[in-house]
Amino acid sequence: MTIKLIADNVEIPVKHLKFSDGASTVKLEIPEGLEIDKYISFTVSPTTPCDNVLMELFLVMNALSHHSDFYGKTIINLPYLPYARADRVFENGNPLPLEAFLGILCNTVQNEVEIHLTDPHSDFYQHADSLVDFIVKPQHECFLDVVRDIKSGSVL
Repeated sequence: MTIKLIADNVEIPVKHLKFSDGASTVKLEIPEGLEIDKYISFTVSPTTPCDNVLMELFLVMNALSHHSDFYGKTIINLPYLPYARADRVFENGNPLPLEAFLGILCNTVQNEVEIHLTDPHSDFYQHADSLVDFIVKPQHECFLDVVRDIKSGSVL
């Protein structure tokens, strides 16, 4: 499990635990007296397996909901959009995994939601729930974030 949680500019450490049956859970180390009223931000590591992203997000969100009621903005950073390559039905009898992923995510999260993507793979995400604001960071900006020492004459 690899989710980073920030609430109103305060990082909240997330401990990941496994039960003996293999089920996952989390323990948030919420600072004493922290009242969250502006935003919460979840950043999912790009190494998180696609099948784990929703469950990990929901475990952290659920743990946070038991701390306090929150009505501000929710920001979800997905450096890689899970199921992005499954943006169509490939043959009769197949699901459309990206549609299922986005449907569950967009219909579960409440309040104002922004989902930040750096690799959407296709424009399918634009067909998701209109209550969610998708913000896509262009690939050349991602490159510049990683390679900060660009020399004159470099080619992207």
